[in-house]
Amino acid sequence: MAAKPHKAYGYDQLWKNIIEDFFPDFIHYFMPTLVPIINFSVPPEFLDQQLKSLFPEKGRNRYVDKLVKVALLDGTYQYLYIHIEVQGYPDSAFNWRMFQCHYRILDNFNGQIAVETIAVLTDDDPKFRPGQFEKAGRMTKTFYEFETFKLIDHTPEALLQGKNPFGVIMQTAWYHLQVKDQGDAAIFATKLQLVNRLRALGLTREQTSKLVRFIKDYTKFETQKNYSKFDVELSKDEETKKAMGLFELAKDEGRVEGHQLGLEEGRQEGLEEGLETGRGEGILIGEARKSDQLIAKALQSSKLSVAEVADLFDKTIAYVENLKAQLGQGNS
Repeated sequence: MAAKPHKAYGYDQLWKNIIEDFFPDFIHYFMPTLVPIINFSVPPEFLDQQLKSLFPEKGRNRYVDKLVKVALLDGTYQYLYIHIEVQGYPDSAFNWRMFQCHYRILDNFNGQIAVETIAVLTDDDPKFRPGQFEKAGRMTKTFYEFETFKLIDHTPEALLQGKNPFGVIMQTAWYHLQVKDQGDAAIFATKLQLVNRLRALGLTREQTSKLVRFIKDYTKFETQKNYSKFDVELSKDEETKKAMGLFELAKDEGRVEGHQLGLEEGRQEGLEEGLETGRGEGILIGEARKSDQLIAKALQSSKLSVAEVADLFDKTIAYVENLKAQLGQGNS
């Protein structure tokens, strides 16, 4: 029986889910100045329907936005409203749209609340720099300014912030811009390394599962079967469900035990010595380890620099340069 096609979440739903599931981490990552005043012991209230009611216009082009009500620590039981926007493409009307959302929120509460705003910009256009709306007449001036976080302003290494899961989340968005058009081999290798980084965060199984879903669906595979192959790489046998649920890459041994991608029979042990890449072109890397095979795919199938590949796979630049030299000899 053929496997059912994978139904991936859209970007909008992925971001909404991840912000709700890891909201305190979001605040610590993007809005640290608010951390000392928020009472995180009181669950936040997500006001999606109220935000939607403020914009009844049909066909309104939005990427992601959230309105969240949080309690404060000052003992007055006041509430702070946080407006979150994730924008993945340049929009000439973005500043106006942000101001429009701001004043409609204020108007809805008769101007009696405080509103904090952050726009997370995940596009790849260095010229797209929103952050303020200004309109002036002869005697009257309107000015609105909001905080932004521009993804491409940061290196993958700088995106990591200790154990905060948004470090890997933002790395997922960063590497997406690099490999999205480079084919499934590069996408597959990148996803595996990002998931492998989750294991160092010490998260619960439920949290890890949600982050894996984000990584799995954020950059789409061109071929549906690669979603199943990816699941196999991550999964353990049913009897080991109580474990974390992530597949052990065993990069030090360079082997995969108990799984053969795409087959229900047999057992694959040891190292896959031949690596098939590109359009029928093969390379042979001696007794390379599994991690070396993934590095090779990233080098050959993507536009990542040697330094970026080294960062992604937690290797030194010299190590990756040496492997790249070997691949060059193999193709010569």
